[in-house]
Amino acid sequence: MNKIKSIALGILILILWTAILIAGQIPLGFFIGLNAVVKSDFDLFQIIVTVLIQLASIFAFVYFAIKKQFISLNEKLSVLKALLTFAIGYPTILLGGILGNLFLSSDGQVTTENQQALLQLISQVPMVIMFVMIVIGAPIMEELLFRKMIPHYLFKNHQTVGLIVGGLLFALFHMPTNLGSFITYGVMSAVLTFVVYKTKRIEYSILLHFLNNVIAFLLILFNVG
Repeated sequence: MNKIKSIALGILILILWTAILIAGQIPLGFFIGLNAVVKSDFDLFQIIVTVLIQLASIFAFVYFAIKKQFISLNEKLSVLKALLTFAIGYPTILLGGILGNLFLSSDGQVTTENQQALLQLISQVPMVIMFVMIVIGAPIMEELLFRKMIPHYLFKNHQTVGLIVGGLLFALFHMPTNLGSFITYGVMSAVLTFVVYKTKRIEYSILLHFLNNVIAFLLILFNVG
């Protein structure tokens, strides 16, 4: 009975944090819709409100993670481990993306539908909002949700299984629609999951996710510019 209660509580907690992650994007969707109706661009007020709410969501995740000791402020990270994570992890993610794009090309697609949606969003939304959402928010909130909270709350006694499940959900969260997009996000998720499994620290996967998104954001910025 206690086990059932524990699982139910875990599910409720995960639903809450998933809602917080999504809630951070609600003002963005509202202002995009509003501006489309009145045919105007984002003004300063809309930018400030959107960014502040996104930052509040990120802060909530970080605060909770520190309180639950998912993130440790006392144990220093190893610079060598971080560099090895970057040197091995990022090229592997890149290779997964290249392989995924080969399959996408065979289907007549240039990029994943998730990436196309981001490009469409960037054409409508100020870069500062996209930077906070893609570069800061996604690495922190997604890593904590899929590779820390899910294993901890649903698979407390089977962390490895929890990491695998969380990794699969991460890939599905990015809405793969075909084999190519599933390979792209599946390889990325597998690499990030392996980093957590090997290092026992979520901070390294956050840093690798951050590096990947920074580079992707800069490439998108360069292409848009």
